[in-house]
Amino acid sequence: MEQEIRKNNFMYAGIIFSWLICLGHFNPKLFSVLGGSESLTTKSVYIIFIFFLNFFWLYGIFHLFFLLPKILSFSKKYPVAENPVHSPSVAILYTTRNDFQEKAALSCINQSYSNFHVYILDDSTDDTYKAIIDQFHYSHLAQTTIIRRRDRSGFKAGNLNNALRHHAIRYEYFAVIDADEVIPSDFLEKLVPYFNLEKNIAFVQAHHEQNPHQPSKFAQDLALGINFHWDVYQPPRNDYGFVIFYGHGALIRRDVWEKVGGFPEIVSEDLAFATRIRQFGYRGYFVREVTCYEDFPETYQQFRKRHEKWVKGACEYLHHEFLPFLLSKRVTLPEKLDVLFSSFSLFIPAVFLIYIFIANAVLPILLAEKHTLSISLFGHSIELMPAYFMEPRFKNLWTLDFYLITLIGMFSPIFCYFGKIFSHPQKIIKLLFKSAVPYISLILVSTCGILTYLLTRKAVFLTTGDKTASGSLLLQNGRSGFWESLNSNHSLVFHLEWALGLLLTYFSLMTMNFALLTVASCLILSPLVAHYGWENRAISFFISLPLLFVLLAFGSMGIGFLGIQGLSLFFLALHF
Repeated sequence: MEQEIRKNNFMYAGIIFSWLICLGHFNPKLFSVLGGSESLTTKSVYIIFIFFLNFFWLYGIFHLFFLLPKILSFSKKYPVAENPVHSPSVAILYTTRNDFQEKAALSCINQSYSNFHVYILDDSTDDTYKAIIDQFHYSHLAQTTIIRRRDRSGFKAGNLNNALRHHAIRYEYFAVIDADEVIPSDFLEKLVPYFNLEKNIAFVQAHHEQNPHQPSKFAQDLALGINFHWDVYQPPRNDYGFVIFYGHGALIRRDVWEKVGGFPEIVSEDLAFATRIRQFGYRGYFVREVTCYEDFPETYQQFRKRHEKWVKGACEYLHHEFLPFLLSKRVTLPEKLDVLFSSFSLFIPAVFLIYIFIANAVLPILLAEKHTLSISLFGHSIELMPAYFMEPRFKNLWTLDFYLITLIGMFSPIFCYFGKIFSHPQKIIKLLFKSAVPYISLILVSTCGILTYLLTRKAVFLTTGDKTASGSLLLQNGRSGFWESLNSNHSLVFHLEWALGLLLTYFSLMTMNFALLTVASCLILSPLVAHYGWENRAISFFISLPLLFVLLAFGSMGIGFLGIQGLSLFFLALHF
């Protein structure tokens, strides 16, 4: 049937090869500090610590390799196929649930393409939004059709499947558009020809950028990160990885949708659909030349809610969908690795939480020398608190190569920002300073998301832009127990954050590791941001401070490289 899909192995072969070299070079040094006198418990904990370091190095190299195609400009560029003789029919499926945006809906109607119809898939529970959508429909009767369901089962996937099975039937292609997404007028006109490039292209994913007109200060401060994600991590996947359907801003062949049985009715229906069609011999294609605009979460609470949805969705996907994809002979190894790396990246904050306790609490107690800090005033010595300093044998680890791998491990996810720092210095510096609290505080959000999924085996579809009470929790069966209701913005989670922040502050002082104050301060500030708001002047000042602790830590690391006390292994690890 379809021609075989071939992927260039260069990127993932380079990632794995570089990682193995890294392990072969650094692990013997790490293991050499252990002697025969340590207990089995100490050795076990230390081995776990090394495992986590190896894991973080792998992801550091992963991010670095995704930058290479952009830096070296060696991504393959496919020729754009000419427009077909006839214009195949297209159904535009505009999905909304209590988050309708007229500008986005108008962009669907104002297409230069000749053969399309807009279906508004309204799963709203709020009568105000229903009335707004009805009014919009009456103003555009010829171009729009409203589809509403009674049970709203299957989340977004169920909404799409319902429309395609019972309403938008006689169309060769369909586009999936989110409620906040503004598409260009030539969206259909430019994307349709890409299906002529290869017979096995099942969907075409458009490029996205931040909506530059969002009024929210939270979005204005952080939304620039959207652009870097799409510019750096998506184009290489046409040649070196797996092209992911992002659930919006894409055009899809209906015959392929029918062949795979529709969208899998889980929270991460987009990733599940993309991996299912791949097992049938089809693929997606990313188009950098067509740009849509999407909103960043307007508030800190919405930002957390979105991440919780991603984490639980990834858990559900790996639980139900990943194994057939992994075992499929039609899927290349780079594609399997790409999906695995992308999915597990959502769990890194939770892994990091375990790591910082091992590195900053358990290991210092097991392997460090305990001293009492004191100050002398007028000839009198005043004891302050106990502190742990690593034994002299650990100093042999701190060499230039270790310093470099530490820099890569910590900063590689934001290397893509540095390319714009000279052209847009104010925006990039502001983004870096403002990002610490929202992103680092996700360590507890991710951990709670994973734990609640493991305990309930239920993923929750949270509509980011839904501000109604019903938008806070949408379960498949409509029932909510304690573990189901323990979401990212639950008061208990915020209490745990400040308590954890205070505990990490204590460990920071106990080990004299100032880098740990970065995480501690972010967790302490998180409930304050949620309570007082991102726009609060005092909050706006304090959220910029955690990055200073990082700079202080790396200054200390540099001093440690010169042989002076003060080192943090891979972002908040050990104090030597």
